[in-house]
Amino acid sequence: MKTDYIQNLRTAKVEMINGAPALTVDGRPIPQMAYQWRLGMRIDDDPAHDSKWMVENMMKAGVELFFTRFSMDDPAKFDFYYDIFIQQMELLTSLKPDVLVMPWIQISPYASFADKYPDDVIHFENGTNNAWNSARATGLPTPDCPRFSFASAAWRSEVGVMLRELIKRLCSSKYARNIIGYFFFCFDQEFSYFFEFDALEHCIDFSPAMKKAFRNYLADKYRGDERLLQKAWNQEHVTFETAQIPSLSQRTTGDFGYFRDPSRSMQVYDYVACHNEQTADAFMHLSRVCKEASGSRHAVGAFWGYLMNQDIQMGGQTQFKKILDCPYIDFWSSPFSYENRCAGNFASLRMALKSLHKHGKMYFAETDTFVSDTPRSALDAHCYPDQTVEEDKAMILRDFVYPFCEGDNGWWIDWCAGPSQYKEDGLRPEMIKLRKVSQDSFSYPRGPVSDIAAVIDQESLHTPACNSRNHDDHRSLTPALLLMQHSLDRFRIDELPRLGTPVDFYETDDVIAADARKYRMYIFLNQYMADDRERERIEKELKKDGNVLVWMYGAGLINPDAACGDTLSLEHASELTGIRLAAQMRETRCVMTAVSNPLLPSLQEGEKLGDYLRERILRVPDPDSNVTAMVVPIDRFPEPNMVNPLIYVDDPDAVSLAYFDDGGKVGLAVKQFADWTSVYVGAPCLQAHVLRDLAKLANAHLYVDGEEIVYANESYIGIHTAVGGKRTICLKETACVEEVFQDRLIAEHAQTFEEDIPAHTTRLYRIR
Repeated sequence: MKTDYIQNLRTAKVEMINGAPALTVDGRPIPQMAYQWRLGMRIDDDPAHDSKWMVENMMKAGVELFFTRFSMDDPAKFDFYYDIFIQQMELLTSLKPDVLVMPWIQISPYASFADKYPDDVIHFENGTNNAWNSARATGLPTPDCPRFSFASAAWRSEVGVMLRELIKRLCSSKYARNIIGYFFFCFDQEFSYFFEFDALEHCIDFSPAMKKAFRNYLADKYRGDERLLQKAWNQEHVTFETAQIPSLSQRTTGDFGYFRDPSRSMQVYDYVACHNEQTADAFMHLSRVCKEASGSRHAVGAFWGYLMNQDIQMGGQTQFKKILDCPYIDFWSSPFSYENRCAGNFASLRMALKSLHKHGKMYFAETDTFVSDTPRSALDAHCYPDQTVEEDKAMILRDFVYPFCEGDNGWWIDWCAGPSQYKEDGLRPEMIKLRKVSQDSFSYPRGPVSDIAAVIDQESLHTPACNSRNHDDHRSLTPALLLMQHSLDRFRIDELPRLGTPVDFYETDDVIAADARKYRMYIFLNQYMADDRERERIEKELKKDGNVLVWMYGAGLINPDAACGDTLSLEHASELTGIRLAAQMRETRCVMTAVSNPLLPSLQEGEKLGDYLRERILRVPDPDSNVTAMVVPIDRFPEPNMVNPLIYVDDPDAVSLAYFDDGGKVGLAVKQFADWTSVYVGAPCLQAHVLRDLAKLANAHLYVDGEEIVYANESYIGIHTAVGGKRTICLKETACVEEVFQDRLIAEHAQTFEEDIPAHTTRLYRIR
C-alpha cells in the first residue's frame, strides 16, 4: 500500500486510561456500547423493522461504532463480497457521515478449495476428509464438504490476499476515514475450529498439511535432535520424518485416571500443542496482514479466548499466551456464556481478562442480551425463560455493568434483541444513559480493586485425556472433558460470582510475576501442571503475607521438570499445596458432607459440598398444552461432577472440613502455616459461602457479606440481585456514593451504606 493512502486514515488502538484499557480513535476513548449489525436483518415480531430503522435508532441511542458483518471465502467471489460491504457503508454514512465502522469478517470454507488443494483440507484418522455430519453456518452445499486445515499455507495465502485487497480498496475509498479496524469472525463459526463430526468415533487432523506442520513443530521443539524426541516419546526409532499424529485411543486414554502423564503421553501433548499453535499462527498471520496493510493505523480483533463452553483442547485456543504477546492483535471477544444467563443469574465472560489487560489488550463482550420480545426460536435455543419488561431493563444494565467495571467494551447484536431494544418507549432510554455513564467514567480511576484472584493455567489445559467436543451431540461431553468445563466454566458461573466481591482472572504466569498485582486469596482452578519455575515463583511471591491459597482438584500433580522422569506424582501435588495427599484409583462423583468448625463459621454440619447444586433452566415441549415450550428446572445434577482418581487429604496437621460420601476420605481441608494458609478442595467446585469464609480468613474485602453478584473497580460498584431485600454495602474507604442509573445521592461521607433492592435488579454506584 502507498504511503499517501495511510496518511488519511484515523488511528485506532487500545490505550490504558486511568488504570484500564480503552479503544481510542485519534486519541479519544470510544465509550460502551458498539453495535453489530447485518444488512437486511428482520425481526419476526415486527416486519417493518428493517436495517435503516435499526441503525438509525441505534445512532439515536448514541452508538458511535458499528461492526458490519459480511463473509469472505472463495477469492473468485471477492468483488461480490466487497460490494455487500459497500452497500452497508452507503447506508451507514447516509445516516451519519462520520460514523465509525469495523468490518466484521466471517472467513468461511468453500466447496472448491478441496479440489484445488487436496492436501490442505482436514483429514480424519481413517484417511477420509468427509466424515462431517452438518454444514451449520459454513455456507457449504452439503455437510460432507471438506474444510480447510488451519495448517494450510494455501488457505492463509488466499485469505491474506483478500484482506490486503479489501484494506487497499477501503483505504483509497471515500470511506477511508470511517474505517477504524478489522474484526475476524474467527475463521468460521466464531470458535476457530470445526466440530461437526462424531467425536466418539473420529478425530482430526491427519491432513498432509498438518502432518508437515507437526513434524516441523517437533524439529523445532527438540532442536533438531531426534534423540531428544525418542526419549520424550519413549519410541526408540521415531524420527522427525516418521513421527505420527496420535490416534483417538491415545488421546482418550489417561495414564492416571483422567490425566496424561508427560513421561508416557508426550506424543499427545505435542500434537495438542501443535494443533492449537497452527490456529494461533494463522490468526497472527492474518492480523499482521491487516496491521501492515493499514500502516498500523487500525485496530484488529477477533473472537478469541474461548476457554469455556467450547472444545478446549482441540478448539484452537489453548496456546493463547502467544496471542497475548502478539503486537498485531488489539482485542479479543466472545459472547457471554449462555448457561443460566437469565435475570438473577451471572452472565460470564470466558477469558482471563486481567491477563489480557496486563498485556495491553482489551475484551469486547458480545452483549447479546435476550429480552422478552426476542423471537421465540432464539429464546428456546438458549434456554431463556419468559421475563418481564423490568427484567429486560435489569439484564441490559447487568450485561453492561460487568464489562464496564472490568474496563472492557462491548457491542449489542440484533439477532437476539426484540424490537423494544430500538424503540424510544422501550429500552433506548437505558441505552442512552449507559453511553453517558461510560463516557463520564473515563475521567475517573478505573483500575481493579478485588482482593481475590482466580488462576487459569494454559499448560494444564492439555492434561486431561479427551478428544473434541461436538456442540450438536451431548454424547461428546465425556467425564475427562467435563472436568475442564466444570473447573473453568460452571464454577465461574455458579459460585465464584457470588462472593459479595469481584474475582479477577489471570493465567498463571501473570499472577506469579514479580510485578503482578497483589491479592489476599488465590484460587487455582486447573493447576494440574506446574514446572519448577512456576513452583519457585508461587513459593516466593504467593506463600506469604497471610495469603490464602485455594487449590482445586488435581493441583500440582504434574511437574514436567521432575528428575528421573517421574513427572506425575502425588508427591508433586503435596509439595505444591503443602498438604499431604493420597489417591484411590476410581471414577467417582465429587459429593462431600461437611462438618462444622469455627475456622469456617458458615459451614453447617451435614451440608453437601463439592458438586454443582444450583438448578438450571431448560425449555422442553409441553405435551399437555398448546404451548410449544415451557420453562422447567432440569435434574439438579445434570452432569455429575466426576473425578478420576479420587484425590483426598491424608495429613494429620490439616483441619478436615468435609468428607467424600464415596469412601469417607477427607475432601476439604485447611492447613495454616506461619505466614500463609493452604486449602485443598478435592472437587472442581466449592460453594460460595465457604469461599466467602476463606476470603474473610485472608482479610479480603467483601463489598456485601452475602451471596451477591458484585462488580467493582476503583470508582464504581455494581450489583445484580437474585432476591429482594436490604443489603449493607461496605466500601474500602470513606467516600461519596451516588446511584448513577437513578441519579440519586446515597451518602456524602460513608464507609458503609444500606440499600433495599428488589429481586432481578441492577444497580451501579459511583464512589468518589
